[in-house]
Amino acid sequence: MFNFFKKKTDSELLAEVMVEEEERKEKIKKAYMLGQEVAEIITNEINLFFNNRAEVVFQRYIEILKQMLSDINDRPRIKNEEQDRIITPQEFARIELKIFLENVEKALFDLRIELEERLSDWIKAVNDQEIEQIYKSLIEDQFNELHSRILSEAISVSAESIKNIEV
Repeated sequence: MFNFFKKKTDSELLAEVMVEEEERKEKIKKAYMLGQEVAEIITNEINLFFNNRAEVVFQRYIEILKQMLSDINDRPRIKNEEQDRIITPQEFARIELKIFLENVEKALFDLRIELEERLSDWIKAVNDQEIEQIYKSLIEDQFNELHSRILSEAISVSAESIKNIEV
């Protein structure tokens, strides 16, 4: 009548334990596979962002710097009233580079926010501080590399422009 009070045999208990163990292993396997998929999605999003969005911004900013410096010889000479002298084209180039670098810093800040917003749902889905730190570190490294490339290219463009200044 009441079979749930019936004592199970050792083989029945062992079979139940084995079924439970297989179910547990299957859940772990599914969680692992889901974690791999999410990690792949996040990594792909980061790579797409840097290869497409950030690279386009980087190239556009370098083109703007080149345009800013291209007419450095043709600019009217401006007198610096405080020092009672004419501002040289080299000084114009330094000023343009300084403005450029300030704008790049702002653009990189905006790009970082854009990427963080783009990834926020995925990072929340992972819900693991250690993994979140790994991705933040990866993103930081990517931004540092991008910043170094922009700085290097900007210095190169500026140096070339200064070299071509007519004295």
